Amino acid sequence: MQLQSDLSQGRPLRCRLQELCNQAGIEGEGVSELLLAVSEAFSNAVRYGSTPPGECISVDVSIGAAEARVTLIYAGEPFPQDPPALPSIESTGGRGRYLIALLTDEARYQFRDGKTRLSLLKRW
Repeated sequence: MQLQSDLSQGRPLRCRLQELCNQAGIEGEGVSELLLAVSEAFSNAVRYGSTPPGECISVDVSIGAAEARVTLIYAGEPFPQDPPALPSIESTGGRGRYLIALLTDEARYQFRDGKTRLSLLKRW
């Protein structure tokens, strides 16, 4: 999928993922966790990446009986890979990477040529 770098594209992304899971016969809590993790990842790509307005974020999806892999590729610079921690209760942000790590079995970032590649793995 190619999605405009705009927060409004999060809903169509979640709907398409739900549809693909339904087609694969996958349902339950794992699907809900995947949808939330991907939603957070997409939101982070839009908010903190550097994809210009009007350009796209690439989303590759593979859903099987045992697991799903979702990869987002977008313009973005490297950032520290410290394990994400839950921010203080007073903080109004900073929970995205924490939630992604909590809800997936693997979240791997790669940085190359001004692009960020985030690969999420969710096992059922």
